[in-house]
Amino acid sequence: MVRGHHDPLLALLASRAGLGETFATEAIGVVLREERLRRAFVDLLARELGMDLGGVTAVRTEVHHDAFGRTDIECQSANGRPLVVVEAKIGAPLSDGQIARYIALQRDEVRDLETGLVLLVPVSLVERVRQQSRRVLASELPPRRVAVISWDQVLDELEAAAGQLPQGVLSFSADLAQLRGLIRVRTRETVAPLGSAAVGPAWESRSEELAELVDFVSARLAAQLGCERGPRVNRKFTFGPARYLEARGPVPRTFFAIGLNTQFAAQGQTPLWLRFNPKTGGGAALAILRPRLRESTYAHLWRSDGRCIWIPISLDPVLRDEALVDDCERQAMGALVALGIGSVTDPEVGSNA
Repeated sequence: MVRGHHDPLLALLASRAGLGETFATEAIGVVLREERLRRAFVDLLARELGMDLGGVTAVRTEVHHDAFGRTDIECQSANGRPLVVVEAKIGAPLSDGQIARYIALQRDEVRDLETGLVLLVPVSLVERVRQQSRRVLASELPPRRVAVISWDQVLDELEAAAGQLPQGVLSFSADLAQLRGLIRVRTRETVAPLGSAAVGPAWESRSEELAELVDFVSARLAAQLGCERGPRVNRKFTFGPARYLEARGPVPRTFFAIGLNTQFAAQGQTPLWLRFNPKTGGGAALAILRPRLRESTYAHLWRSDGRCIWIPISLDPVLRDEALVDDCERQAMGALVALGIGSVTDPEVGSNA
């Protein structure tokens, strides 16, 4: 099906109001009240998981479990047990801990039946999340049935089923068009070329887009590292907006941030930086990281203000959209790998030296 570039009104309004994954999950729950759409959804999961889901009698969203928290979508048996758990992601990263938690939930509540886990993500993240799930579940015995599928797959399946129902502006097809529009708007990495705002004080003229760039890049890094990403932190003194992430080393509880440094930008440098706080890792991390930086290709790039370690992320003035996000992700991962943090899952990741 060929689709134009028009974004539905409700999709734009929901996006501007900050409504994302929970909103989309609840929307799925609404359309799945229709039996044909619910059947199409369960059949898709059964094919992807290679399971017989004939025992599924209900599909529920936003289900709370006392010991395990909330699940996005569950395909339940007649007695309410989660035969399939679906974790739905749009912009927020998927952590290793979330995957492990859902497996533990099913192990605890469904002991005598086969279960499946479905990770529902934007199409651009399918392969990366598939690699992540294999790594996290490599030691699971017996092996778990896990499928990674895209929102496009789900919506294509539901739209085909909705095509057999009455059409018009008040129809399930129209509802799904709104949902597809929301997913498209929320997953689109849109940043116009920065031009003169790529360095120096001119960044302020593009501050809102640069804040979105921080969100885009931090989401990519969280997916690469398999870690949680903190909420956006607004500017405090000369740093922000920023996002905090947990690094895999050099000591437990080592956190770093990616965000905008207004002081460095005012001095004619890039506004986008990685920051390691002196208190991170219980105060022990920076003593390990500094020698690594001095011996790396970042030896002439990193800065210290007497407290924090700062590593620049150069902004190409002519790149735009996903190409710009790709370049920032490559530089950030190159720096983290040089520090011995995380691992490279993308062969293109390198340094910015």
